[in-house]
Amino acid sequence: MKLAILPLPFNLDVAQSILSQAGNCAHEFVFIDMQERIDRIPASWWPQNAKAVACSPSDVDAVIRLVEAEACTQVISTAEAGLTIAAKVRKHFGFAGHSEDVELFSIDKSLMRHTLVEKGLSSVQSFRTTVAELAEALLSVDFPVVVKPVRLGGSICVQLLSSYPEVEGYLERVRSHPYGGDKTELTVESYIGGKEFSVEGQVFDGQVYYYGLTEKRTTDAPYFVETGHTFYTRHPHLETFADYFQQVFEALGMRNCPFHVEFKVDGDKIEIIELHSRFGGDFITDLIHFSTGAEVFADQFNFLADKTVPAPIKAQDRLVSIEFVMAQEGELKAFTFPAQFESSVNVLKQKQDARIGDKIKSSTGFYDRIGWMIFESDNPQSRDEHLKLFTPVVTVG
Repeated sequence: MKLAILPLPFNLDVAQSILSQAGNCAHEFVFIDMQERIDRIPASWWPQNAKAVACSPSDVDAVIRLVEAEACTQVISTAEAGLTIAAKVRKHFGFAGHSEDVELFSIDKSLMRHTLVEKGLSSVQSFRTTVAELAEALLSVDFPVVVKPVRLGGSICVQLLSSYPEVEGYLERVRSHPYGGDKTELTVESYIGGKEFSVEGQVFDGQVYYYGLTEKRTTDAPYFVETGHTFYTRHPHLETFADYFQQVFEALGMRNCPFHVEFKVDGDKIEIIELHSRFGGDFITDLIHFSTGAEVFADQFNFLADKTVPAPIKAQDRLVSIEFVMAQEGELKAFTFPAQFESSVNVLKQKQDARIGDKIKSSTGFYDRIGWMIFESDNPQSRDEHLKLFTPVVTVG
């Protein structure tokens, strides 16, 4: 098989993982993206069985010509930005895979919610509007509600509004955002209570395969910015809600894809927040690898090539977590990881993403996390004790 992948991930750590795992496969790979994004990848990262070709990944006709010239036999996107483009190219060549309509459920939060409600798999009330129309649309709703852009990820401009006077502040926030403006489409949803999780896995010809479940730590209301995750290979929700997830995938036509499904559980009630036909971001694929040894991207590539389904994950109680270092907006004056925390846990990986003097722009949803650590714990109790020691020194002026 010769597999075309578009575009390259924006996160270089994720790009390195994908390239490394592609190098462990017995297939050929063509990575398609703009030249400036290709140039960001160090030459040493490229495996012998992969190459990059410069092309706008949003230009469907150009991608089709490239795929034909390279004699690729399948086209996918490992990033959300390329899902519908890859679907259009697959349709042109008659390659197997999701249609554009199916991929849209990953991108359009309003469409996903409407479909789940229609299928009896969600009871969340919602409607679609725009920034320009939001103030008038909220005059007749019962608060609290959650408002978020229909097509943006990373918790960008997601906010709980508890009362109408908060609307103007939210509108200012969205209008000032680089991706905002009066035409930005929004979805307004009734608030979903409970604890937040995500489930990670793949669907292979309609059969659901689980790597495990991720427990989320967030700043909670009103912005719900994720501050850390813990990955479980063994968790009661995986069994309790397995039938529900199967129904969701069937209802949305998801038959061959990775999945990252964010949901909340309140007692015995489950509600999906977002659903993606890609692997989870925020280093969740690293947590899976450190916990299970699985190379999730290679699993996907190998199934596309010869229908190889990975061996079942061996469940374990030991947990792998990531904790992010959060910073307010301003100039970074000081940043050190917590020495007491580092000496008390088995740190598997860490990175400092911002340097002294950098301008932190938390409103963009990009610089608010300035570093992270991945670490192991024996159980949830020891994890909680470790987190009490996670007090990095961050000074922003």
